[in-house]
Amino acid sequence: MKKIVAMISSGKLVIEVSQNSKFENLQSILTNHVQSYYLNKKVLSIEEDAVNYRFTLDLTQILSALVEHDDAPYTYTDEMIGEVREYDRSLRISVRSEWQLAHIERFWNTERSHYLQPYVTKKNALAFLLDRELSLKHYVNYKVVRKIRLHTDCVAFEDFFDTLFFPLADCHLVIVERSGKKTFQRDFDYHLIETKYARVYRYAYKIELTMAELSDYLKQLDQSNELGLDLFFIGHLAGTDVPLKFRIGNSRFITKYTMRGELALKDPAKKQWLSLYLYFTIKGLNLSFTFNAYQEDAYAYFRAHRHRWRAVAKQAAGRDIWIIGERSLRPKIMGSGSSNIYVNNIQKLKCTM
Repeated sequence: MKKIVAMISSGKLVIEVSQNSKFENLQSILTNHVQSYYLNKKVLSIEEDAVNYRFTLDLTQILSALVEHDDAPYTYTDEMIGEVREYDRSLRISVRSEWQLAHIERFWNTERSHYLQPYVTKKNALAFLLDRELSLKHYVNYKVVRKIRLHTDCVAFEDFFDTLFFPLADCHLVIVERSGKKTFQRDFDYHLIETKYARVYRYAYKIELTMAELSDYLKQLDQSNELGLDLFFIGHLAGTDVPLKFRIGNSRFITKYTMRGELALKDPAKKQWLSLYLYFTIKGLNLSFTFNAYQEDAYAYFRAHRHRWRAVAKQAAGRDIWIIGERSLRPKIMGSGSSNIYVNNIQKLKCTM
């Protein structure tokens, strides 16, 4: 079956479709079951077993009509608590055929005070929202991480993620300081792989991050306290102006055995070590780093003896030689769906013997 071609051009929604000639009086309607707008129909050509149509709709008129009736919001009553709540009811064209989409971009009125946000729903309907933003992960279908290799100087991870209806135009890896403004961005390798679903675009990726390339970014961060760094994919889709942003995550391996250790880099200028602990948040949905800066002599002692604490304790029986304290005001335990628990934020201090 041919795909239905849909685009926004010169302020009009244009849909071209081929339909079996047995069907008569074919119509297309944009509706939310309260308001309905019929599209203008034109026959482009007639073939032996099919008729080719073009449907058009003036979005300027639709936007004006929606703004005029926007004073009365849609409401429903929550029967559990008896509260009346508002909700958005989008205008939709529901079809079963696959779409071929182009220029599905936000449409503004002349004064640029109101806009229609076109999008494709998860159930394949072409829809419009009035003055409402889409979620940045609306067109993300699935993501997964199945391989991670962790070393002191680098970490590598790979797998795939899916986008819906639109292919990627570009995509970048971004590390974002949690509750801060400093970010790190870089390109990464990805390529399209085939799936059996026409509306799904699957991209396999491989990423390797080294402490050497992260060093300049880490040295800019606040080193007086532990920080959380979150990993995102950020990009754009071809055929729509809706940006793409979603977290890396959804582990499919036993993190307890694969993600042991940390990334570390010596900073001779400040006589300290920069440390990154990699972990998945609870349920394994999001991949993040915990960043700390440690004194050089204390951290060197820790690295030299971290596999023989019992022997150190035996030799120093009766003497206080080590203090473990929290860098922040409260301890934090990070985990994942595979019951892997990391205790972060630990400041290691060597005491005078």
